[in-house]
Amino acid sequence: MNRFDYLETFRKTVIAIIIGQTAIVQSATATDYYISPNGSDEADGLSEKPTSPTTGPFRTLFKAQLSIRALKKTGQFSEPITVHVSPGIFDITESLIFDARDSGTTDKPILWQGASRDETIITAGKSLACSVTETSRLICEIPKTPLSAENTTDQDQNSRLDNLKPGFQIYINDTKLTLARWPNEMWAHIKQPTSTNLSFQPYEPPPFLDGEIDGLQTHIFPGNGWYDEYLDVANVNQTGSNISLKYPTKYPLQAGRQFILQNHRSLLDAPGEWYLNSNKNTVEIIPPINSNRDIITMSFTPNILSINGANNLKFSNFTFVYSRKSAITVNKSHFVVFGNVDIHHAGTKAIDVNASDNIRIENSVIHDTGGAGVTVDGGDLIKLAPSRNIIENNHFFNISTNIFTSHPAILVSGVGTTISHNLIERSSNIGVMIYGNNHTISGNELNHLCLDCADCGAIYSGGNWSSRGNLIKHNFISDIMGYGLDHVDQVANTAIYKSPVEGRGIYIDNGSSGFDISNNILINPGEIGIHINGGRDNRIRNNYIETNQSAVWILNREKRMDWTQLQERLKNSPHTTKVWKNAYPDLAKPMNNYLWPENNEVSENILISTNTAQNSIFIRYEIPMKSTSIYKNLIWSQNSQPVNVRYQILDEASPYKTTNWQDWIKFGTELDSIYADPCATLQNKSLQFCETSPAKKLNFINATDQISITNSK
Repeated sequence: MNRFDYLETFRKTVIAIIIGQTAIVQSATATDYYISPNGSDEADGLSEKPTSPTTGPFRTLFKAQLSIRALKKTGQFSEPITVHVSPGIFDITESLIFDARDSGTTDKPILWQGASRDETIITAGKSLACSVTETSRLICEIPKTPLSAENTTDQDQNSRLDNLKPGFQIYINDTKLTLARWPNEMWAHIKQPTSTNLSFQPYEPPPFLDGEIDGLQTHIFPGNGWYDEYLDVANVNQTGSNISLKYPTKYPLQAGRQFILQNHRSLLDAPGEWYLNSNKNTVEIIPPINSNRDIITMSFTPNILSINGANNLKFSNFTFVYSRKSAITVNKSHFVVFGNVDIHHAGTKAIDVNASDNIRIENSVIHDTGGAGVTVDGGDLIKLAPSRNIIENNHFFNISTNIFTSHPAILVSGVGTTISHNLIERSSNIGVMIYGNNHTISGNELNHLCLDCADCGAIYSGGNWSSRGNLIKHNFISDIMGYGLDHVDQVANTAIYKSPVEGRGIYIDNGSSGFDISNNILINPGEIGIHINGGRDNRIRNNYIETNQSAVWILNREKRMDWTQLQERLKNSPHTTKVWKNAYPDLAKPMNNYLWPENNEVSENILISTNTAQNSIFIRYEIPMKSTSIYKNLIWSQNSQPVNVRYQILDEASPYKTTNWQDWIKFGTELDSIYADPCATLQNKSLQFCETSPAKKLNFINATDQISITNSK
């Protein structure tokens, strides 16, 4: 080889090495990926706009996910990664599943970021092509729908929503349509059961149902105002005077309770209704009046995101819409953030978190869900190790549109979740439901809840002596409605319902214990402001309650409840361990009488009656005198009507008595309380006291500055 050839070979080798090193460096530092509706999965995804046939943004989230996995597999994951998703609509035909391969690390998180919440839309829906009939109905072909349970990662496969047919929803221009039903509005009512759980006569006879009734269902409140369910109908006789069910109701059928029939073509008769013709694989729609028929969507894919064993991820600036089940599921994952997202039209939940820690849901809007809004479980119950899950500064509304009971805006279980500064409003049932230990519910605003059910609370917990250490503080609760059966009118041949009825502001039910309820403001909180229903070791302190009904109830459930379930739950809890004894000394103490609501405290509260009736009950106590502490409360009636107390002292075996508050105070159970005008004004959720207010003598702490929601749109 001559000198020239040698130098040329050396030059080419050096150039090749430089190019190779440059490629490695570029790959190693390529921490930004781009996705666009106009992109291509044949591109490299490394730039926002294409500069050649092989450069530019990806088309799908799946391709970006595969590229990140490849980057990590080759050992080139050295910097945080951001996936930039441009404005547009991205269809998800199968769930985007994240596992350990998709994890970031503490110092190298992976961020999936849309352009803006309103502009970057991830949809699990299918757009439908429709024809118009001579009667102006729409006939739309639908794709074959994967309705089997194995196509979903929801945690709640046995929920009542699983019975809802046909298993998907139809929308026109982002408005949910109504499955063909009778009656078209409100409810029909049970006249009398013809068997305990399987058949009944209705007050209002349904229309004649032409043809087979396979698929016909009832949505029914069988025996109370706090449990509804969907059941298949076996038969409706020709006169409509008897309805038989294929499966028994959970609770015995009761006269006056409400029901509807749905999912039969004969019931398709009103604008905004639809029906599935499963034989032809089409849906028939009567469009809403004055609707724009351009965009007709069917919910299709069960889940949009399924995060299983993945950590250090963040999803922000997206809308997630039209999932057939829960929009997002998180299981056994940690340090996952959902920020500034809009989740709506989910068939069941918006976000379902199970056995996960350090999950944050923040600055988001969650609405129009078929079931609960957000459910979060995490932490270690045995060690009382907190999950540090946080649900903060979100707006929840129109939650639980398919099932109306026990599917709240937020449900927490496990240990140590914080729910703070959320706005929760305009929904069928409960705002926040609490199970587990050491949760904090603070600074939230809750209003216009329990719109479709009774025996309901804005904040609710029930059924466990060992669910201790939960703190409910600095919340603003107002206009909690309740809707329920008032009476059956035999003469008018109908059932009479009313609202507000049986709503509560804070409802600690069925023996739940160890709650600290402090510094909350409750204005028109329903039938009862704060209700302790058989529980122990609860503290009601420094609350401001203004109501035309009842302010505080502590009730004895001795003969009105099966206590074996609570005893079994306590037995199965780690309450005898050192960790639990140190955390909950009251739980470690022996119970004098486990059937009584012992060791509760009501102190330093301001309770104001706005009632104009003379005989209403403002406070109700069924308590043992020796272990109950009631002191330093301020009581006032704005309308100069008597403030009545109904009470029973359990350890003195006294009968029920009703008396005015002045005579009650002479009895000696309540100490150092006063009847006086608090000289308080409430404006824009801010509570102010005049300089001479007697509330200052009670050590009342005004904490309205702790109630704030910055993202309420």
